Amino acid sequence: MDFAQAGVDAGYVVTVGDAPYEVIARLTATTLTVSRLRAHETDPVLTPSPTSGKPLEVMTFRPQMAVVHAQVLRMIGIEPADPAEPDRPGESSITNPEALARVEALGALHLVYAAAAAPTEPGSSLWARADFYRRRFAEERRRAAARLDVDGDGVPDATRRLNVVQFVRE
Repeated sequence: MDFAQAGVDAGYVVTVGDAPYEVIARLTATTLTVSRLRAHETDPVLTPSPTSGKPLEVMTFRPQMAVVHAQVLRMIGIEPADPAEPDRPGESSITNPEALARVEALGALHLVYAAAAAPTEPGSSLWARADFYRRRFAEERRRAAARLDVDGDGVPDATRRLNVVQFVRE
């Protein structure tokens, strides 16, 4: 497998046989440094047990994450493909992107579980989990706020919330 071509990098999770491992680094296109799963990325690397000849799988939620990321940007009035312009802020205008990380993660988890639940019976544990993340996404969306630098001076001068519908008087 060509890890570089597949975009596998630090932070990914791979399974070797039935065991999940965290990718610490991609050394070459065919070599990864992995660790047993850690509670936090700053914890020490946990050396895995030696193995050979087992199948390796790389799974990603990148498509779901991209959908939710674009959705969140649109909620704050930013079109994902458009660069920042003097009269219209772009994604680079967000001065606190970390404030949107939780809402994006919860939205992606909702999409992942909804897709996994689709072939199952309504009321299954997967449907319950999808609904749980849908509700958590909605709750976090009400709390999240993006700070924007709309005039390009590097200082945030606008706050946009993901839960507000703006009315314009004509």
